Amino acid sequence: MSMVEVHQRSYNEEEESPRCSSRRGNIELQEKMRILMNSPIIRARAVDVNCLQFVAQKMAVRLVEQGDFIARKGCHGTHMFWLVSGNCECILDDKVIDYLQPGRCFGEMLVVKLCKLIRDGVNIHTALKECRRSADIMATKPCTLLELSYQAVLPLMRMVPNLWFSLEDCIRLNNERMRRTRLLELRVEAVKNSPLDIDGRVAALLQSSTMHARTVDISCLRELADKMTVSVAKKDEIIARKDTVGTHMFWVASGSCICLLDGVILERLERGQCFGEMSVMKICKMLKQGISKERALSEGRRGADVKASEDSLLLALSYDDAYTLIRVVPNLWLTLEELCKLRKLRVQRMLVCSLDN
Repeated sequence: MSMVEVHQRSYNEEEESPRCSSRRGNIELQEKMRILMNSPIIRARAVDVNCLQFVAQKMAVRLVEQGDFIARKGCHGTHMFWLVSGNCECILDDKVIDYLQPGRCFGEMLVVKLCKLIRDGVNIHTALKECRRSADIMATKPCTLLELSYQAVLPLMRMVPNLWFSLEDCIRLNNERMRRTRLLELRVEAVKNSPLDIDGRVAALLQSSTMHARTVDISCLRELADKMTVSVAKKDEIIARKDTVGTHMFWVASGSCICLLDGVILERLERGQCFGEMSVMKICKMLKQGISKERALSEGRRGADVKASEDSLLLALSYDDAYTLIRVVPNLWLTLEELCKLRKLRVQRMLVCSLDN
């Protein structure tokens, strides 16, 4: 579903929009309590079961369709939510900054701020005007939500202080996440406007074990670095997907990634490590043998997924530029071949283990 399509529907928590398919649902009290007890925010500090029951009794159930916006940046709000089932994205300025899974809560920043203003004697109408959502929340799958109004949250300041403290902790974490996202955006812009110069790329390459296994002349290294492009991968972004054509290989300049095969982690890729070389080298070898580019590309497919486990800076090398390594940097090429053999062996052992189990 495109962003154009999903922007056509939104959910107004004070007055349901006729354009939105949001509707009420029903969950028994004991099930609400079970959901809350499994929530990270409840597990963070001990909450008395009677207090938890009070919270559960005040919760309403909301069913939201895929593509609906549960909260919109800049809009007034009166509720916070727990995600029971489905998935949501937290979007800030058209960029996804968080993925929400069942058990997570959201909307607490506005509700806690609203409750504090009322506690401090601010008129309710003034308080409502001052409290606006800081980001969009969109359902990426049909969702079931538990919603809690600010009227129900107000007594928690006195009755359930541990839950209130956990909400404040959650807000601090979310603020830190947003701060990091903004820093990353600035970093992305810096990369776009002033990418790592060649010396910076050489320095990043020199951290790689592939450069130390065999001696690589510094002039060859500079030639290699000159052909590389710099890119930024956000946390959880898929950089390489199994069975797709692999036209680039990558070095991790900062951050980290994980290599997965059918959802199982094969390898953790830290700063200085490379990945994607298997498909690129296969393409290069086929080209060297005189095989057409079309056929080489069709057969040079990824053997696994690679995902950024945190915001990461990558150096990318295309198969066109890697092809020159066979002649220009033979020692590096030999090291990459050995790395390919080790990774193939690791995959084979994993497949044998899975068959045995």
